[in-house]
Amino acid sequence: MLVIAQSLAVSSNIRLHGAAAGLRRLSYAEAGSGIGTKLYLAKNYFNLDEMGYEINEEYLAKARELGVHAEQCDLRTETPPWAKFNIVYVARPFKDDEYEADWERSVMDSMADGAVYMAAYAAVKPYGWACYYRAPFRGVWVKRTASQTGQYSQMIQRQTTGSDPLVPEPSGRSR
Repeated sequence: MLVIAQSLAVSSNIRLHGAAAGLRRLSYAEAGSGIGTKLYLAKNYFNLDEMGYEINEEYLAKARELGVHAEQCDLRTETPPWAKFNIVYVARPFKDDEYEADWERSVMDSMADGAVYMAAYAAVKPYGWACYYRAPFRGVWVKRTASQTGQYSQMIQRQTTGSDPLVPEPSGRSR
C-alpha cells in the first residue's frame, strides 16, 4: 500500500503545486506507529520524511534505535497536525468501534486537500474521495479538493448493513 500511496502523493504534489515548482520531499505520518517499522520503510525505501505518533515509551525507544522520527502522543487527547502530511496511515489504534470511527473521521477532516489516506482495519471509508486501492477493511484514498467530484460514493457506499459489499457472502446465505 505504501508504493501506491507514494505514487499518489507525487501525482497530487505535482497537480496541486505544479511541475514548475519542482518536486519536494514528501511527508508520511503514522498514527500509533509502534516500534517504527513502517516509518523505517517510508524513510529508507521511499525517501519520505517520516513522523510517527505513539503513546508507548518502550516502542518509542525502539523507534529511536531504528533512526526514525516518532514522538509520544496520546491520540485520545492530542491531535497531530495531519494537514501538514502528504500521506497519513492509520491502522485502528482504538478498540471501541464508535470511538474509532469518530476519530478516523476527524483525521480525514483535518487532512489537506490532495493528501493520501491509507487505512488498515478501517472503521469508515472516506466516501467521496478518489479510491485507488480497496480491499475489505483497508484501502488507499486521495482527499479531493473542493472542486473535484467523483462517482466513488455512488458506486461503493453501502445502502444496507451487513458484511463488506466486496466480500461474497458464504454460500447459502443472502443479504
